[in-house]
Amino acid sequence: MIALPQDLPLVEWNKRRNVPLSEGWLAESIQTSASKVGMEQWHWTEDVAKAISYYLQCEFGGTLITPEQLQVLIKKSLRSIGYPEIAKRLTLVAPRVSLHLQEMAARSHHELFFFKCCTNAWMKPAPSMSAASSSKACAAASKPSKIPRAGKIPAIP
Repeated sequence: MIALPQDLPLVEWNKRRNVPLSEGWLAESIQTSASKVGMEQWHWTEDVAKAISYYLQCEFGGTLITPEQLQVLIKKSLRSIGYPEIAKRLTLVAPRVSLHLQEMAARSHHELFFFKCCTNAWMKPAPSMSAASSSKACAAASKPSKIPRAGKIPAIP
């Protein structure tokens, strides 16, 4: 059996890729559907999302769920607590794309200097430095001569 980094199953999105399911994604889908029927700040959104998340973690047998199965589960939950109008309008929102730039840079040893340069530029904007000179500085910091060979990564001050 494959151990997932989270307890929730993956969602087979568009039959092309598996996307991690999160309680936030469930809540966003439920709240979007509640908003469609005039309940802009539905107070049960988080609770219903937590209940569905708990069920999927503890009682759902698989590691992969289709969007159709997930919609049926959410609709059934909404109907059982007395909100069939939200269940009728339920649609899953598209999963959010999340990029972890620091993790990407750490895995790609060739980009460490560029990433560090850009991070410093974002945290300490220099008013006298133009956008052109800033990109020249980042480009200079990421020249091939300064890229370490695999296994020889110097400490960045």
